[in-house]
Amino acid sequence: MHPIEMFLEWIHASRSRAVVVAVALVATTGLADYVTGYALAFSLFYLLPVLLATHVLGKRAGLMVAALAAGVWTLAQLATGFPDFNGLRSAWNLLMRLGILLLVAYLLLALETEMKDARYDYLTDLSNRRQFMRVLDAERNRSARTGNPYSILYLDINHFKTLNDTLGHAAGDEALRIVATTLHTLSRRMDVPARMGGDEFAVLLPDTDATECRVIAERIDRAIAGEFEKRQWPVGISIGMVTACGIEETIEDILHTADKTMYQAKRGEARQESG
Repeated sequence: MHPIEMFLEWIHASRSRAVVVAVALVATTGLADYVTGYALAFSLFYLLPVLLATHVLGKRAGLMVAALAAGVWTLAQLATGFPDFNGLRSAWNLLMRLGILLLVAYLLLALETEMKDARYDYLTDLSNRRQFMRVLDAERNRSARTGNPYSILYLDINHFKTLNDTLGHAAGDEALRIVATTLHTLSRRMDVPARMGGDEFAVLLPDTDATECRVIAERIDRAIAGEFEKRQWPVGISIGMVTACGIEETIEDILHTADKTMYQAKRGEARQESG
């Protein structure tokens, strides 16, 4: 893992840690700015804690750190004793610095929102099909290097159209969110659940062989079926499974196999219902 990614993961693990690091960066930059006076410029370094707080802690924290950084920035310059400073000019500079830092925080938030919309499904907040394909491709390459297998679950809601037609689209959306929440809750940290489109979902299971995959699938099946039964909905879930290793099979072949086994499970359940 890249050192920057390791650092961000360490920061993400604790909100209080992120606050401490952001404030420490502001204080350290302000001190360095004061000590060096006008010999060196530290403008860029004031941006770092703002970007960090905005990325890790969100909008409100980013704005607060921006205000703190702008204040420290101005105080550091005032403390140098530069003779041409006066109250009005100092206030103007403070506003300009605050404006720059706030603009940076806003642009970062807008960028992250756009990136999230491009990678995640708006209704379920799971990875979308495009993101899943990227992660799957990376896992295939990793599997080729390590020799460890990986598995994929492919899920489909049975009688989903009937649910929409009889109880309305609100019930259909709730069913999709139930599946998504269950997948997210039961997934391990390394797993990647995704909504592939419509009422179809997939879960990438790294370092998982066929036996482990089946155990996970049964656990997910029971949990989702239980939620549907609570609501007395005429729907169920079908799950297909595939296990692969390395890059011998293409992504399309892997997903086709997973989809095929899912429809085999669906047909088997349909025969049981008719019988």
